[in-house]
Amino acid sequence: PNPMEFTVGGALQAEDPLTALDDAGGPLSRTGVGLVALDGSLLEGAGSGLTIVSADNEVSGLMFVNFPEYGLVISGTDAVGNVIEGCYFGTDGTSSGANGESGLLLEAGATGNLIGGDTEGRGNLFSGNAHSGITLRGAGTSENRVEGNRIGALEGATEGAHAFAGIHLYDGASNNHIGDDREGAGNILTG
Repeated sequence: PNPMEFTVGGALQAEDPLTALDDAGGPLSRTGVGLVALDGSLLEGAGSGLTIVSADNEVSGLMFVNFPEYGLVISGTDAVGNVIEGCYFGTDGTSSGANGESGLLLEAGATGNLIGGDTEGRGNLFSGNAHSGITLRGAGTSENRVEGNRIGALEGATEGAHAFAGIHLYDGASNNHIGDDREGAGNILTG
């Protein structure tokens, strides 16, 4: 994958430098130790944080908070083989920054994507989103794997669970894999 560069200023600091996006385009990757926050609190009306409509992208170490709709959307039949790991959706890890719908939406035939993973640091944190942590919807949205994630209230919190569901599958989404019996591949759902 090609790396994506972020210019960071103010109180937020990147913990590792990022190289520029290759002029040829192609899949994007953001990896590193620190979280880069994508905050939609200034958006008016509808809007999501990031939409992926292509194959083989890797998103890691991002925080998606305060978007009117979804933090991250993976959409369409070309959205295959994407990996989302080590991200926060609807929270900074200590408090809520709820997205207006779900933290993450897979839809419209998105296939074969991995949300989380079975090794340490690959799971995502979903907490406090207005609808669900993760939503999978639409015919053809299949063979996606959701594993190793924490979904629901933050540890020790009495609030912060999603208003509707931790994981919501509907409208024809089928043959998706939620958790696994491999070590580290189970999701932790609280509420």
